[in-house]
Amino acid sequence: MILSMRMHNIALIEDLTLEFGEGLHVMTGETGAGKSIVVDAVNLVLGGRADRDLIRTGTDKAWVEAVFDADGSREVAEWAKAQSLEDFDGMVTLYREITRTGRNLCRVCGVVMPVSQLKEVAALLMDVHGQHDAQFLMNSQFHLLFLDAAGDDTYQALLSRVDDAYQAFITNHR
Repeated sequence: MILSMRMHNIALIEDLTLEFGEGLHVMTGETGAGKSIVVDAVNLVLGGRADRDLIRTGTDKAWVEAVFDADGSREVAEWAKAQSLEDFDGMVTLYREITRTGRNLCRVCGVVMPVSQLKEVAALLMDVHGQHDAQFLMNSQFHLLFLDAAGDDTYQALLSRVDDAYQAFITNHR
């Protein structure tokens, strides 16, 4: 669960701190109110594209920091252990800084890491869905994938057996 987010020199925003409570968070507001800027900052701290256009005019760098409570998440705990993060207590701080010169600094729990590792843990912490994200539900290419993903362990085992048999068939008939 995200607890807070701070951003500095992101687009028109000089300094902003957001505190979050439990549950679903939805941003609404008039056109031009800054919703997209906040979403861009979230995407940046989660490992998204580091566009230098996000840096506030007249400044050389921008940064975003997000704090998550991942206590009880086995996946996050395993990730932290694999990264040798000492004293991991379930709290995860993600930090991303970008500069006009192209420098990109990422920290996870205060430890400098490549953006790929920041993305790994970010994927375990948060999902961001935009206005048109659900449109892929209407694409028939994905319908079978949705159905397969909904199957229980028995179904998944059967699906795996069918895939193995298909691969064997293809290999034998080349």
